[in-house]
Amino acid sequence: MVDQWEDAYSSNEITWVGYTNSDPFYSSRMSYYGITAVPTICGNGTSDVWPCNQSTMNADYAAHNELPSPLSVTLIENGIADFTARIVAEEAVTGARFVMVAVEDDTVPGYGGSQTHLPFHARAFMTAVQGDDFSLAAGASVDIRRTFTVSPGWYYQKMGVACWVQIAGGSDPSPSPSIPVLHQVLQSAFRPAWFQPAQSTFNGTELQLTWTPMWEAAQFWIYGERNEAYFSPGLAPGYAHRLATLPAGSTLWSTTTGLSNPTDNWTYLIVAVDSDGLEITRSNRLGEFEFETP
Repeated sequence: MVDQWEDAYSSNEITWVGYTNSDPFYSSRMSYYGITAVPTICGNGTSDVWPCNQSTMNADYAAHNELPSPLSVTLIENGIADFTARIVAEEAVTGARFVMVAVEDDTVPGYGGSQTHLPFHARAFMTAVQGDDFSLAAGASVDIRRTFTVSPGWYYQKMGVACWVQIAGGSDPSPSPSIPVLHQVLQSAFRPAWFQPAQSTFNGTELQLTWTPMWEAAQFWIYGERNEAYFSPGLAPGYAHRLATLPAGSTLWSTTTGLSNPTDNWTYLIVAVDSDGLEITRSNRLGEFEFETP
């Protein structure tokens, strides 16, 4: 069912953070949510909806997606394994928990000797395992910067960071056994890792932009502008400054525009987008510059 959700929704819509019973934080996470048996799936706040199917989960997601959030959350990659969550409160939030965790697209041993795909396998909590205390006044904002250590065996280009702000729940004691009450997630964000800097090189005839693979990108959009280093890339129809679109897996784009012309100095930007055309992340800015000499 996780794979079905992964196919149906992008990471901008759902990030299913998973872990296995061999992970060091498994017991803490289970006890925090009051989970006593596997599988347990909760929907609509308090209802145990196992067994369930894709349509049940789709309906639950749709209902919760319509609820307004008092927060906006943006994740920024500062460098390798170094991320900042920028949180803005439209309404006051008190008594909440902030959780940030590094994840990896991974395949793990499953039931009966099978293999299970965990697209967001929790690798390292960048906050306390059960989250950090969080409150924010209406109209206020905060930047929360955290880092993690990339252990041997983890593939950084298949990693990312998820974070969320939630209101603590508990458990509903009326059934027997009791049913966990979902902690209400006020807002969340996910950012794939992609910090290996893009590079520009001149091979004698053309300028080449190169970058490392981005595991989640459906396309790469190349933007550029003449003599305007800090242009804003158009991400909506009209797509201002967009020069080219490249398919998933691309790592190279070439151009001869403006070369050897000191009046045409170009700046370029690479934006990775998902299958819905929504930005996942963007590269550092690159450029070609020539100057006249006396």
